[in-house]
Amino acid sequence: MLTRFFNVDGEKNIPASFSTLLLLGASVLLGRISFMQFRRKAPFTHWLVLSVGFLMMAIDEFLSFHERLMKPVKTLLNVEDVAIFRHAWVIPAALLILLLIPYFWNFMRQLPTRTARMFIIAASLYLGGALGIEVIGGYYASTQGFDFMYKMIATVEESLEMAGVILFIHELMIFIGDSKNWQTKQSENKIAAESSSEFAG
Repeated sequence: MLTRFFNVDGEKNIPASFSTLLLLGASVLLGRISFMQFRRKAPFTHWLVLSVGFLMMAIDEFLSFHERLMKPVKTLLNVEDVAIFRHAWVIPAALLILLLIPYFWNFMRQLPTRTARMFIIAASLYLGGALGIEVIGGYYASTQGFDFMYKMIATVEESLEMAGVILFIHELMIFIGDSKNWQTKQSENKIAAESSSEFAG
């Protein structure tokens, strides 16, 4: 009974709920940043797209919509018997990521160096688990079964995903804090400039 509730490879249990909450948290923070950028009349579209994307990921994490893609993708690509594509949903997911890279390229280049670097590390952790280790786990399950080693692979996969989102959330919070400090400094400079003008007048 407890195994089902704490199985990292399971659905609608404690680890899945935790992952869902992490993704929702990231979505909320991204939404907040997009609103902050909008108020500053700064570019906000990419932040908003990320916010919506993480919201969709959270919904998918809880309801496992991506699992329903496996059979249609296998049939479409004729890879039903290819062990490495047991989790065939990774194919359209990888293609989607490749398509999004050009869209976010300039956005990443315009971010502060530290922020961009940490975003890349967080994405690498998450995608390394969600796609890379997922493929390895699928291959192992197809050839060896769902034994203890498979459970270890699944644990590594989910741990990488969680670590990636946690790191991403951490960096988003730092970015929000830095933005607030910047806004405060701008306001103080504006007040100081107005005071100087009045004094000079």
